[in-house]
Amino acid sequence: MLTLNTESTIASIVESVLPRFSDHNLGLQIGIRMDVSDFGYGEDGKTKEREELRVCRHVYLLFVRPSNYTKIFVWSPKEDAVGLDVSPDYKEHEWFLECDHDSYWRYSITSAIHKYYYPMLEMFRGRIKNSKEMNPYRDLSEYHSFNGDGPKLVELTTFNQINPTAERYSDESKRYTIGYKSISHSQITQVRSSDPKSMSDSGLLIQGSKDHERYIKSIIVSIQKST
Repeated sequence: MLTLNTESTIASIVESVLPRFSDHNLGLQIGIRMDVSDFGYGEDGKTKEREELRVCRHVYLLFVRPSNYTKIFVWSPKEDAVGLDVSPDYKEHEWFLECDHDSYWRYSITSAIHKYYYPMLEMFRGRIKNSKEMNPYRDLSEYHSFNGDGPKLVELTTFNQINPTAERYSDESKRYTIGYKSISHSQITQVRSSDPKSMSDSGLLIQGSKDHERYIKSIIVSIQKST
């Protein structure tokens, strides 16, 4: 079962890979594959009582941290998706803004995943008959892992709120069209501002981006002031 260890593990990855005050167009994508299976055996572990049932879901989290706030976007493919349609890597998709907060984002990781995890479990309810135990899921086999090439930094190429005039904090206001492309570490610069009052004091910037140009200008101004 997915536990708080999932939350703390993912939060630690985010803190380590994508610091706060990073580029507005830089994101950290983390894909999770959840596999739950009932192999159909009875309480003795040997007698086959029912047909096997295997359920797999993919959930993707996208973290964006351009300030001291952390945004978490969530996307999951349709249940019948196959091949390239399982991944959001190849075209723009509609993502949902799960959280935008300076501290609460860590707790939102689990709630975002559970929106897909618990409906998976419900598909197994009632399959185990004459059970003497209270837990209807006791015989389920679960395996959860990171998707594909694991957590990775991406450059956002499309980032549009679908309905900018929607009521603030409504679900409608949290719908975004997002597209991205792969980015190599050679395209990213870690910076520390010489003037934290006018600019963030740390972060990762994409070379040549507007944020990076702004940073260069701030360094030039700082040097001019000191001479």
